[in-house]
Amino acid sequence: MTLCSVILRSEATKNLEKGVSAMLPSDPVILLSFINTKLRDEYKSLDDLCAALGADRDEICRTLSEAGFKYDERSNSFGSF
Repeated sequence: MTLCSVILRSEATKNLEKGVSAMLPSDPVILLSFINTKLRDEYKSLDDLCAALGADRDEICRTLSEAGFKYDERSNSFGSF
């Protein structure tokens, strides 16, 4: 194992220990785009997305609500209200 691979593995481990939600975009508009893309392409519901990513559903909803967006289960996406 090279020094470079040890460093990369160490960084990946740190990111996993922080939790994936720490890696979600902090800007609400970028978060909106990221979440809606994931919901459209990969997950059947917000709960499925949060479970898979280890993300906090309430935190996502709160952040996006403060930016004027809410989750619609029928369309499986966040939109303006």
